[in-house]
Amino acid sequence: MASGVSHEIELYPEAGTQIIKVKAVAVGGREFDLVDPVKGLSLVRSEYPSDFVFTQDNLTLQVYPLQASGTPVVADVALAPTITAAGLSDALAAAHLQDIAQGAIASIKRIPGQVFSDLNGSAVHQGLFDARLKTVSAKTARGWSAARLSSGRGNFF
Repeated sequence: MASGVSHEIELYPEAGTQIIKVKAVAVGGREFDLVDPVKGLSLVRSEYPSDFVFTQDNLTLQVYPLQASGTPVVADVALAPTITAAGLSDALAAAHLQDIAQGAIASIKRIPGQVFSDLNGSAVHQGLFDARLKTVSAKTARGWSAARLSSGRGNFF
C-alpha cells in the first residue's frame, strides 16, 4: 500500500527467494509504465507529469506521482531462490522438480559398485538435465534484460 508521504514502496518476496525482475506494476488498479532506473531518475528530475514506476534494486519501487495513503500497489515479479535458501516453496519447486530429479538420478547412477550403477543411463539423465539447464538459463538471462536474445541470424522480433 502507498503511504501517501513517500514515493517508495517496499517489496517483500517470500522467505528464501529474491526478486530478479519486476515485470509489471499496477497502482490503484491501473497499469503504470515500468521504466529502467536511468530513465526513471531522469523523469523524476524533469517532473514528468505521467504515471510511471521504476526500481534500482528490485527491493523498492519508486512510484510517481505520489499516491494517496492506502492506494494498493501490485507488482508482478520473477523470483529465484536465494543462495542461502534451505528450501523452496511448493510453487517454485514444482516448476523445477523434474529437472532437478534428472540431475540427481544422473549423479546417483554414477556411484560405482552399486546395483543401481549405470554409466550409460547416467549419461542419458545428465543430457536431459544439461539441456533443461540451458533452457532455464536462457529464460533467466532474458529476465534480467529488456531485450530478447537473438539467434545471430538477423531475426529481431
